[in-house]
Amino acid sequence: MINRLAKLEIKKKIMISIIGLSIATLGLLGFISAEKVANMAEIEKVIKESVTYAVTAGTLPEPFCSDTKGKIPDHIKQKVFDEITKKCNEMYSSDSELLKRRLESYKGGVSWQDRDYFRALGGGIRKIENLTISIDGDRATAEADITKYTKLIESDGSVHTPEGTAHYKFSLIKEDGRWKIADEEFGVFPGGI
Repeated sequence: MINRLAKLEIKKKIMISIIGLSIATLGLLGFISAEKVANMAEIEKVIKESVTYAVTAGTLPEPFCSDTKGKIPDHIKQKVFDEITKKCNEMYSSDSELLKRRLESYKGGVSWQDRDYFRALGGGIRKIENLTISIDGDRATAEADITKYTKLIESDGSVHTPEGTAHYKFSLIKEDGRWKIADEEFGVFPGGI
């Protein structure tokens, strides 16, 4: 009888251990899932910021953004350049060629506006479709079809808001605990900007 009770007690302890292990495993899987969801949300956020910034980086403060005939003072350009540098360092990998290209392009866009042809008034994203994100440790890839627009005022005062859709491919890396874009490719759909 004692032997049988001891065997039942052992079986009970084994079952409790199995149930505890199962609960711990499910909890661990839930934690990993929550981490993956958080990473995906952060990646989506940095992608949106990057694409939006591509059409807003050169926007000057008033009154310079709407005055297509006036010269942009050097101190205003420097202020915008500093903001561009700060924002790009937040979004792009510090070791990437993309960071260097973006800084050059966005700063060039500010200087180009001093030629009296146009001024950038802003822009943004209209929609993101078919977003896929794949995470492998501290590296990730993402693809999406993104429709964006830009708003410009020309020297004759006319305002234009061209928009277009492109298929984007991003490579990302986690640096200092934040997801940053290491590389980006895109192909504009017909009729796009």
